[in-house]
Amino acid sequence: MNVLNSYNFSISSFTPSIQVKTSFKKTYGASDFYLNAKSNDEDADFLYSSSNRKVASVSSYGGVTIGKPGTATITIRIKGTSVTKKVKITVVPKRASLVKVKKGKRSLKAIWLRDRTATGYQIVAATNKKFTKNKKTATVSKNRTTSKTIRKLKRKTYYVKVRAYKKVGKIKLYGTYSKTKKAKVR
Repeated sequence: MNVLNSYNFSISSFTPSIQVKTSFKKTYGASDFYLNAKSNDEDADFLYSSSNRKVASVSSYGGVTIGKPGTATITIRIKGTSVTKKVKITVVPKRASLVKVKKGKRSLKAIWLRDRTATGYQIVAATNKKFTKNKKTATVSKNRTTSKTIRKLKRKTYYVKVRAYKKVGKIKLYGTYSKTKKAKVR
């Protein structure tokens, strides 16, 4: 007696993938960090490359070193395949340092420390700590300028803060605001 056994097999194709956080926002001068890329293929080896090494460089093991303010895209590829993942790195200027605020006749003069990596600065003055009442904003487009006078103010106490920005193409990348200082306008 001849018995033929038949078996059904299903073959599914395995496609490796990369799991990683797709964007990071870091401050200039921040310490190095790792991308911690993972794959569903346990034997996967990753290859890393950066689109702008002046902003963020990446090592062969996924360690990222922060450079100048700007944006960079890090491409992660699984070796031997065409599977890739892109990670956007944004580096913003460091926190601005407001030195003092001089009061004048219906005006205030804000003085801050220069940030050599910034393109310019944004100064904000308002009559409350939340910066919502009688708000005045001024922009300085040169990084060598370290003071700005804001005029036509009311005779009240004003709170002032400043932040640096880096222009990348048409986009401005803003750093963190400085600590707030106050002055009474005469």
